[in-house]
Amino acid sequence: MIKNKISFNLSFKFVLITIFLIVILTSIVLSTALSLFFINAQSVLMKDSIESKGKNLAKAFASSIEFSVLSMPKEILVYQTRGTIDQEDVLYCVVYDKNCDVL
Repeated sequence: MIKNKISFNLSFKFVLITIFLIVILTSIVLSTALSLFFINAQSVLMKDSIESKGKNLAKAFASSIEFSVLSMPKEILVYQTRGTIDQEDVLYCVVYDKNCDVL
């Protein structure tokens, strides 16, 4: 019996390897670009979310201590400030007077 042996010449092998490498490199470039796009989009969303939360927390804090700044002793102001500092994602809290001096 004669075996049918299929043989590929060198130019066909070269074209096949070249196409394979182009597909692989294109996949790598595309996956890297999509990953960078996704990471950037998520970081922008996280930054916007934290900024929004910070603005809302600052507005709520300002309205809650408005009376304390004007008339009450500073100990009550310290107590209210500690409640804000205990919030998640809050690093520090500073209260200024109208002359930009720390109270």
